[in-house]
Amino acid sequence: MAKQFNSIEEVKEWLQTLPMNILIDTAAIAIYNNSKAPEKIIITKEQFQKFFRIKGFTSDGEVERRGRKE
Repeated sequence: MAKQFNSIEEVKEWLQTLPMNILIDTAAIAIYNNSKAPEKIIITKEQFQKFFRIKGFTSDGEVERRGRKE
């Protein structure tokens, strides 16, 4: 289970107790994991229509006629 922290200061104090090779390994893993492209989220058409709207179009698919032109 991952260690839980209550503040940035607690994290800093904990990091200062670790050996340099552990810090390097941890940083390398974090950077590598954050550099990968996220996996695509698969949703149904109904879910898309329920939760999203394409900018510039109304929820029923017509061109939006209000607001500032971009």
